Amino acid sequence: MRRLLLLPLLLTACTADLASPAAIDTSDTAAPLIGVDGNGDFADRSCQIVLRDFGRVAAANGASYAVAGSRWIFEGRVDVQQTALAEGAVPMLLVKAGSDANWRTVTATAHTGVVDGVERFLFHVEDGDLPGPGISSTALSRSQIEIIPFLTLSDSR
Repeated sequence: MRRLLLLPLLLTACTADLASPAAIDTSDTAAPLIGVDGNGDFADRSCQIVLRDFGRVAAANGASYAVAGSRWIFEGRVDVQQTALAEGAVPMLLVKAGSDANWRTVTATAHTGVVDGVERFLFHVEDGDLPGPGISSTALSRSQIEIIPFLTLSDSR
């Protein structure tokens, strides 16, 4: 029963007009800021950027996964509203993997044209404490890669 109640709440998370101001999270939790003035950091409440998928890149032979050194290469896709791009927004991601204490900035590149007002972008992650070949299935299941998609403007994100 709880799952049925959560679904409508999740679907309304990316709406421009929230029914109640009390539904907006106003916590003071620190966010990772990289080269950005914290006064220009805003939440995307209208889903101008949406993470679509993320996973390991298949190797050219199709039998394994692509590697960079001792790490697998990961890639993902984000969808960005064309209206945000028209205002000069640039899609980027913050990525933190494994025990790495550092957040890394990754720039997404245009992947496909505009469909229904949305343009798809592709990003690759090859740096950081990423898992790789030889890792046990237990260790792989415990691996964590955190991703925060965001849009930058000249003075905010």
